[in-house]
Amino acid sequence: MKRKTITQSAVMIAIVLLIGLALFAKKGVYESVPYEKTEVLMDTFVTIKAFGSDKEMVEEGVGAAFAEIKRLDELMSFYSKESEVAAINEVSGQRFVRVSFDTFELISLSLDVSRKSLGAFDPTVGSIEHLWDFVEKRRADPSELAAAVALVGYEGIELDEDKRAVRLKAEGAKIDLGGVAKGYALDRAADILRDNGIESALLTMGSTTKVIGVKADGKPWKVGIQNPRFAGDGSLVGVLSLDGLALSTSGDYQRYFEEDGIRLHHILDPKTGMPAEGLMSASVIGEITAAEADALSTAVFVMGNEKGLEFLESDDQIEGILVLSDGSVKITSGLEGRVQELKDNAWD
Repeated sequence: MKRKTITQSAVMIAIVLLIGLALFAKKGVYESVPYEKTEVLMDTFVTIKAFGSDKEMVEEGVGAAFAEIKRLDELMSFYSKESEVAAINEVSGQRFVRVSFDTFELISLSLDVSRKSLGAFDPTVGSIEHLWDFVEKRRADPSELAAAVALVGYEGIELDEDKRAVRLKAEGAKIDLGGVAKGYALDRAADILRDNGIESALLTMGSTTKVIGVKADGKPWKVGIQNPRFAGDGSLVGVLSLDGLALSTSGDYQRYFEEDGIRLHHILDPKTGMPAEGLMSASVIGEITAAEADALSTAVFVMGNEKGLEFLESDDQIEGILVLSDGSVKITSGLEGRVQELKDNAWD
């Protein structure tokens, strides 16, 4: 199967940023304009905008952050034969594979979210994902899909903490960390920026956002939740402040094709191997890592309207915004009064 390519939706970036930067920062905050850099990594656009009083320091910090993202991509890519993920998948059903700290930590985190979501998020969806081709617009063969679904199940991942090794119990099973690796990379990139003395930055990768501190004018960063049916014209479902929080959105508009009037998208239900139904997008925000937000937005999307909202309300650390398949919008109780310009219907 061909490597994933960046779709038109990704070009627009899944989250529309409303930054409103001041050209002249207040005295005592920052006296320089921000340094911004964008690269294509992990099959999407990555943008880092950072402030600092020393331009050279900021540029070096941002460069180091991008280098870290590249390093993690090489470790965790599902499509690279040289990655640690590929090494695990290559010997599934056979033996343990020793991996780096980062890969082991991310797989451990993925299993935590899998257990918490009762399998709505599952890193072993790699067993079914390769059967779909959203570039060539090819759906999975039903007979192949049925056999592959039998290999899906996070319980089939074994971890050896002492040796920092990973094993897949079933032959043919495959791990794909694509649903969580972007968020993890943003977390690590943010750590690198802080280590380089940067105290104000906004990092986005596809549909996941992480911030450091506040804007140069002392105000919180603001982001807009993209309208899933008007991805190209800047239409928003709502706007909210991202003050020390992480945000991730999963939507059916990021990679998809239509067949007989039905939208077939890349967010697959681990239990069926088919595109999850009921939502156009699910956004998760909270005082959690970007990796957790990344995985949880996928989990909530798979759960659908009622179960997804119930899941969000049951966790004090997270809030959410759901756009249902009919275009209506639901938000968790904790976001009431905190979301600006929210419309009752995404088409209004």
